[in-house]
Amino acid sequence: MKRDIRELFNDIETEGKKLPKNHRMEFIEKLNFSTIEKPKKRHLGLFLKVAASIALIITFGYYMMNQKNSEINKPTSIQVQVQQIEKDYLQQIDDEWKNFVRATDDKELIKVYQQKLDDLNEDYKELSKSFKENTNNVMVLEDLIGNLQNRLQLLKDIQNHIKILNEKTNTYETLTL
Repeated sequence: MKRDIRELFNDIETEGKKLPKNHRMEFIEKLNFSTIEKPKKRHLGLFLKVAASIALIITFGYYMMNQKNSEINKPTSIQVQVQQIEKDYLQQIDDEWKNFVRATDDKELIKVYQQKLDDLNEDYKELSKSFKENTNNVMVLEDLIGNLQNRLQLLKDIQNHIKILNEKTNTYETLTL
């Protein structure tokens, strides 16, 4: 079905139809208008959506990290109980030590017992560090409380020893008079 394009236009009746007078001008204007570059649309809306999404993700991540950290740093009931026991023992140890220092004038005796208490205190610091790392270890907890008990018992033994010495001194004084 090959046909010549000229024959196709011959078949169409165009002789009786006329174009409007301003047809040529309108056609040229439309051609000129289509060749002018249209300003590119800025994708500000897309940029704002992306920026808002990133800000939301960062805010949510920060909030979740703070929640997790606050849960980690929140002391458990065992830690609260251990802190209370520790506070009570340390107060008793401090009171006993002050009584001991007031009761004796022997500087050498104070120095010896101070060294023993310092050694127990160093052990206590190591045990306390281990307990903070693993609060579920019962052995460390028992050692921690045992250390405090040993320190308190040492001070009570010192007090008893001083009382005995004072009684002996008082009895000898009464006999010599």
